[in-house]
Amino acid sequence: MKILWLLPFQLHLSQDAFKHLGDDDVIALIEDDAFYRMRPFHKKRIVALMSAMRHHEATLKALGFNVRFIQGDTKETLRTFNPGELLTIQATDADIVAWQSSITGALGIHHQAFHDAQFILKESDVKARLSKRPYKMDPFYRVMRKDFNVLIKGDKPLHGAWSFDKENRKKLPKNTFIPEPKWPEIDPMTHDVMTYVKEHFQDHPGEVDGFRQPVTHAEAKALADHFFEERLATFGPYQDALTTQYKDVSHSMVSQALNTGLLDPLDLIKHAESKLVSGAPMNSVEGFIRQILGWREYIRGIYLKEMPGYHDHNHYGHTRNLPHYYWDGETNMHCMQDATSHVIDDGYAHHIQRLMVLGNFANLAGVDPKAVNAWFLEMFVDSHDWVVTPNVIGMALHADGGLMATKPYISSGSYIHKMGDYCEACYYDVKAKTGEKACPFNALYWNYIDRHMETLEKNPRMGIPLSVFKKMDPENVTALRKQAEYLLEHLETL
Repeated sequence: MKILWLLPFQLHLSQDAFKHLGDDDVIALIEDDAFYRMRPFHKKRIVALMSAMRHHEATLKALGFNVRFIQGDTKETLRTFNPGELLTIQATDADIVAWQSSITGALGIHHQAFHDAQFILKESDVKARLSKRPYKMDPFYRVMRKDFNVLIKGDKPLHGAWSFDKENRKKLPKNTFIPEPKWPEIDPMTHDVMTYVKEHFQDHPGEVDGFRQPVTHAEAKALADHFFEERLATFGPYQDALTTQYKDVSHSMVSQALNTGLLDPLDLIKHAESKLVSGAPMNSVEGFIRQILGWREYIRGIYLKEMPGYHDHNHYGHTRNLPHYYWDGETNMHCMQDATSHVIDDGYAHHIQRLMVLGNFANLAGVDPKAVNAWFLEMFVDSHDWVVTPNVIGMALHADGGLMATKPYISSGSYIHKMGDYCEACYYDVKAKTGEKACPFNALYWNYIDRHMETLEKNPRMGIPLSVFKKMDPENVTALRKQAEYLLEHLETL
């Protein structure tokens, strides 16, 4: 008898492994609390995965599969099955791979791993496309567009450009109406999971109340369909906006479902492309497609190429602890308060909040990259090591020295002011660089430039800010250094 052992994020309905199952073979869905305790994950992340797998049992049975859902220890459950042949879906996260290997090794069971259909490219293919360092997303994305015939006319990009990112950086005007995402209703099974997680994972961060993620393929499709119909048009121009008007702006909110296997990446891409016919703006369609066909596959490729060891990068030698407000949201910095509170409450923040607020501040403050990476991995509902680590270590912190991003994504308060409305109601003054109420991002930004001048001078994309700093009046530089020194000494009280 063959056993196909599925993990809670391997719920795609077109897995290649299904083709190798006979009528008497079994799909095993094992709910093991130890799996969810590998890290102190946000309670809502646990609810999302646990509920999705419980719902998956009925979905698979309706498709005619022989399914067994078991709550208990994974190793002992597999021992009880005593499979003649064990099949698995290829995991990407290094810790999950090691965990599976330790179990099968202890049982003396060989297992055959199949490609996970939630990814467009197989592991060998994505590695082959990233043949040399430093890696660059743009050429990778162009090849993907051509290979999968997406937004292509002949052999040229549709509408004459590969990327419309420059059209996607607008501040959200006041009183702009954006429909809310189509979140599913909480059914009895999910309610039971929420009760279970609240009782059994009390020591984990976050709360189960307010859970809103899709846990079935139908719910995920409804969320995506609503995005394409009601939110896609405003997604493009305002995807980088930082605003208190809407928690999620116009973002699709499908990342958790996609990373669980409840949605198919190519289906989403084709659906987005089809909206051009009904008048969807090209910058919105291309921007959405680039995130999945380009960035998502690229990030996974970086992880596969650079592991093990990618977690250990610390190019700038940062060693500080992560401040308390990443866990409690209690800070006078309005942008940080809003972004951290969103994560604490919902296990989510959109990509510019992640990059230019949460990641940017940690980088400017010199926080240890491992601590930052661990926080992102533990606190977000859509987190997996394969997607978090390159985005944090490589993109947000530039801690890999430029292996996958061409410059550090750092900014003073001026960028946050330009892109949003946080500064209007902030305790700090975004225009002030020194003084008690000066925006902390300002002095910390120039201090970062000052501290890492020798390294940054080797980066051609940092020429303008370095030139500005070198032309500063020496007295201003001294004042900025003192301001930054004070901020770093009092990081916990900002």
